[in-house]
Amino acid sequence: MRDEHFYTRCLKLNPEKALEYYLGRADFYCLEQNYEKAYNDFLEALNLGTDLSNNKQYIVCKDFIDAENNITHLSKEIETNPQNYNIYIERSRFYLLKNKYKEAFNEAAEINPTMETYSLIPDICKKIRESSIHYAVKNATPQDLINACKQRIEYAAEMINLHHKPDYWQWRAEHDLDEILSLVKDKTLGLYLRVNFYEKIGNKGSAISYAKKVLEKSKEQNNSILTYLYAIKLISYGFSDTFEIGFCYS
Repeated sequence: MRDEHFYTRCLKLNPEKALEYYLGRADFYCLEQNYEKAYNDFLEALNLGTDLSNNKQYIVCKDFIDAENNITHLSKEIETNPQNYNIYIERSRFYLLKNKYKEAFNEAAEINPTMETYSLIPDICKKIRESSIHYAVKNATPQDLINACKQRIEYAAEMINLHHKPDYWQWRAEHDLDEILSLVKDKTLGLYLRVNFYEKIGNKGSAISYAKKVLEKSKEQNNSILTYLYAIKLISYGFSDTFEIGFCYS
């Protein structure tokens, strides 16, 4: 998956393809929930003559930019028509875009306890969790960064298995795994986490590849316990000669 740095470089090197790169970077920013930056890139695309009237991501970004005004407008509507629960539902969505979770939750669960408003609660909880995970990594101290990345990797595996933006979440998890590998002294730990991640998302080929790397690294470190464990793991994958290979170095 391409990140913002890719698109930024391409904009400098290939300005003739600016429309493509602005739209690509805007989509990436939307995945990161950075709607303000995404909106700015969409504006650049509009200035280049594209039609975004049916672009769902652009509509979300525009709603984000206009959210405060819309909340004010809808609040006035509620004053004159307090029984219209659809207005509460609409206002709760704008609260959610602006990360005003308490207001959104109150709107969904307390003001109008109907089936339609209760349907908003899973979206609210998911957004709270996702935003908290991103925030934890972004603002982690050096001592806490590994644990913050681990939590986001766990969440990424969950999202991939739910088929929710799988390409993005695999890209994000692999970047976090690279970050952990660069931070830990014991590289077998970093490699082990990658094996664990690929196992969780059902990518057997990559799990096997990194299990072999853990096995080799454990041999280098004369870690007989880890060598044994990963020799057994590879045998479970169908590598019948791994047991002998695993212990000829121990």
